[in-house]
Amino acid sequence: MSTSSQTLRQQGAPVLLLASLYQERPDLPAAEVRVSRIYTGRLELALHGDLLAFEAWRTALGLSEPRVHDFTGLMWVSVEERVDDVPVKLVGYSSRSAVAEYAQVHGIPLPGELAEQRHLVDPLDGRWAP
Repeated sequence: MSTSSQTLRQQGAPVLLLASLYQERPDLPAAEVRVSRIYTGRLELALHGDLLAFEAWRTALGLSEPRVHDFTGLMWVSVEERVDDVPVKLVGYSSRSAVAEYAQVHGIPLPGELAEQRHLVDPLDGRWAP
């Protein structure tokens, strides 16, 4: 059993930020929510398979445009910023083609060599991405 010198008090700011969002925007799509113990006081939100939901959260939090990440054929978008002095990490996971389309619509550059490819085939759904 491990012990920690951290307390629930140190996790209060992200919990209060989430509670504030609940009060102001209860219509936001459900997200996977985590208050990090490793990154003390960070609110981590993840949305899976729905980049419109990701965009709704990004807008509600007032976050800047995300970055596109590519690792071993998987793609996702994420942004890490402070909101009301609370570190927030927002991540949107979706199919490769959906992330590529999201990036194109929002003018977000694709990472590295992907930026030079005109079309991508999504290994999960076989669709062509722009």
